[in-house]
Amino acid sequence: MLALAWHDVLPGGWRLRGLVEPHSRREVRERALHLAQRASAFRREGPDCTQRAVVFLGSSTIERCPLAELFPRCRTLNRGVAWARAAELAQHVDALLPTDEPAAIVIYAGGPDRVAAPLAVDAVLSSVERLADAVRARAPRTPVLLLGLLPSTSAGEREIEALARIDAGLARIAAERGFAHLRLGTSSLISETGALVETLSTDGLHLTRAGYELFAETLRAAPEPFATLLSG
Repeated sequence: MLALAWHDVLPGGWRLRGLVEPHSRREVRERALHLAQRASAFRREGPDCTQRAVVFLGSSTIERCPLAELFPRCRTLNRGVAWARAAELAQHVDALLPTDEPAAIVIYAGGPDRVAAPLAVDAVLSSVERLADAVRARAPRTPVLLLGLLPSTSAGEREIEALARIDAGLARIAAERGFAHLRLGTSSLISETGALVETLSTDGLHLTRAGYELFAETLRAAPEPFATLLSG
């Protein structure tokens, strides 16, 4: 019975593991399990879903995004994996991207890296750079849009300054690989202080439905071919 609970065949596995596993190890294992489950679901998608789609790749902000509702005239694929750092996405890029060449790829990645170390600009950029290289190697001719990162609702001066440096680094990463780059820090999602508008967030980090609608509006104003693809 204990073995079945440990492996989540029976309820209570997370409590049982919590008694003997350090939090950090449990967190890594749960992230890996979630990624494996998402990759398994992606493999079940047929060509009717994946051909000439716009792929959205990233972590929880993408996984939670109601793409089909926001972009009803565009075939989209949600390749968000909650908690996944950019380097982890890079490691599994073959499982995350469809076999068919996408119409385009939109990347919003690095949020979990930044949450883990809010001011570690170089570490965040290094992780995203690994993902950018993996995507370009996997899809050498596909248009790619690299998005800047959103602040939290409680962002202060130091976080906003770090995000500005991250955004400049993302612009460099994009330019070096022939990607487009879109800043989100100047969108209507951002308050006058530079923080994420509080009423547009569910928890200080993630977006509400209204927040996602503004997110989609911003993307529809992205450089071509992304604006046309996402407008349908």
